[in-house]
Amino acid sequence: MGTTVPPIMSTVPPIINSTVAPVVFTINIDTVYPYVIEPLLTLCYAFMLVRIVRSPNRELHTAYYTFFVVVGIAGISNVVVILPFGLNNKIFKFANRWDYPMCIFEYGSHVYGTAHTFGKFATILTRVTSILFENETFWTKPRLRLTIFFIFAIPACLFSLFLVMFTKFMNTNTWYSIAKGMTTSFYLAYLILTIPMSLWCITRLHRFSAYNKHARQQEINQTLYAISSSICHDLKGAQQCYWMYATINNDTVLSTRIASYYNYCNTIALFSPPVLLLATSAPTRGALIAAIPFLGYKENIRTNIVDVDTNEAKMVTSKSGISVSVF
Repeated sequence: MGTTVPPIMSTVPPIINSTVAPVVFTINIDTVYPYVIEPLLTLCYAFMLVRIVRSPNRELHTAYYTFFVVVGIAGISNVVVILPFGLNNKIFKFANRWDYPMCIFEYGSHVYGTAHTFGKFATILTRVTSILFENETFWTKPRLRLTIFFIFAIPACLFSLFLVMFTKFMNTNTWYSIAKGMTTSFYLAYLILTIPMSLWCITRLHRFSAYNKHARQQEINQTLYAISSSICHDLKGAQQCYWMYATINNDTVLSTRIASYYNYCNTIALFSPPVLLLATSAPTRGALIAAIPFLGYKENIRTNIVDVDTNEAKMVTSKSGISVSVF
């Protein structure tokens, strides 16, 4: 007596029977996060940015928080342009990689990814300027607006060659490799610059003992946020630099292995800022909690404010319009 094989399964080759389950599982894992979970997390991130921008709390409109919003806009925009590009490559296959629409998405990904790096550099730069220009406001509105303009304009101009020249090198990886090389160079510069800046900020934490308790804790939290966010971004930068090294050396196996870690490093770099800010910023938590109607919570709009760019307690106007001294 032999084992009865179902009619349908008897027509399937043994090799397919043995591999179909792992293949299906891999496809699910590869598609669920980038096309379901990441967009949902991005919506939550966008909601957080809207609450910060719309908040009447003056503290949430200083350079420190403004650059956080810039970083968030760049990161979210990068997710938006990568999503259709990834859907086309893995699911729909409705366009060639070098068609104009796909090239535009690729261009946007490089621009916003680089702007994301520039924005994080500007965030940690606010901590450096708060130490160097302790008793004056370095981030005036004109400087702030000009910096934000350059954060997006510089990568947009640099990577515009990718759009202008791609027809000349159509169906080749020439300009794609050049664009990747430029992106990797920015990551490498970020690693070289932010590590000593972070270490220097840590060595200066002792100076905050001269401030009152609220200002001291606030500045320490913001410094720790900037450094932690920078370290998380350094992970992605290291992955990109190592991947480029493997690509230049034509090490296909190593390049593929390093590329497989992209989602992990990108997730940490993209979503660590909102998580870290929630952990270190009471005004941000207040702005989000105030969005929940049934809690009846109202933001502490204009009291207990410290200028996070100069660390100075200032005369501010309360909700009733009366000028009050915070400390």
